[in-house]
Amino acid sequence: DVSPAAFEALLRFVYGSESPNSGFVRDNGRELLEAADGFGCKKFKSYVESEIVRDCITTENAASWIVFADCHSCGYLKEVAVEVFDSDPQAVMKSRGWEQLSDSKE
Repeated sequence: DVSPAAFEALLRFVYGSESPNSGFVRDNGRELLEAADGFGCKKFKSYVESEIVRDCITTENAASWIVFADCHSCGYLKEVAVEVFDSDPQAVMKSRGWEQLSDSKE
């Protein structure tokens, strides 16, 4: 299920050449990527991934982004999240997302 706001953002991008603002992507990035996947919108997916990489990935959320990116075939997003992990593994391992990443290996 895609929220009306995410669906509208996708439609505006595809048909109106309007990109969602970075705040909207920051708040709704996962849902936007799921919508892009569900509707096969590769350009929209690339745009959203780029915005997330630019504004959203931190040591606090890198682990959860790795899991999400792996599940949704977001190669660029996963690559950058792994780089953030590699830059400060101790901080990432203290984050709430670490347990999710650890559980996903099983």
